[in-house]
Order: sequence, then structure tokens, then C-alpha cells
Amino acid sequence: LRYNSYFLGLSLCDVVAKGAMELLAPCLKANRVLTRLHLRKLTTSHLTLIGSALAENGKNALQEIDFSGTTLSEKATRSLALSMVVKEYGLRSFKASKCDLSAKSVGVFFREGF
Repeated sequence: LRYNSYFLGLSLCDVVAKGAMELLAPCLKANRVLTRLHLRKLTTSHLTLIGSALAENGKNALQEIDFSGTTLSEKATRSLALSMVVKEYGLRSFKASKCDLSAKSVGVFFREGF
């Protein structure tokens, strides 16, 4: 996935393998063709890692992000919001159903992200 131009989307759900997100993060830092990212039921540490990786990749092409079913802590929310600031192509869809977002977290997304 790091430099691959074949895959346009990535879906991961209930990732429990130790080190999986640590392997995915460098790929997300470099990949410029993924348009869809569906990451469901992940931990706060996973989301923080993903957010940091995406923030470092200013030229990513992500247009659709789905974190449904993942509890988004304020730390993860801030990391993800900062990664959305640098979108080159623009985010078209952000799904966060059943994420237990607090009012403060929603504010973070709109102040620092979208």
C-alpha cells in the first residue's frame, strides 16, 4: 500500500493483531491514491496513530472516511481533525455513527478539521 496505485480503498474492522497499525501508518504517510478509508471498531491509540500518519501525508487523495462504531476520544478526535486540514482533494464523506462523540469533540472537528 505504501506506493501502490492499484488499490483505491482500505477497510479494516476489529483489528486486534499486535503491531498491525504500526505497519499501516507508514503506508498511509506515503500513499497518494487511496480515496476510501473505512476503519471500524479501533482503539484510541490506533486512531491517534492513523491521524498522525495522515497529517504527515499532505497529498493524500482521501475523499471518504468511515470510523463508524469506533469510540472517538478527544485525543483521537484532535489527531484526526488535524489530519483533515491538509486534504488536497477535499473530504466528501465523513461517517462517525455510534462513535460516542462529545459536543467538545464535534467542536474540535469543525474548528480544526473541516
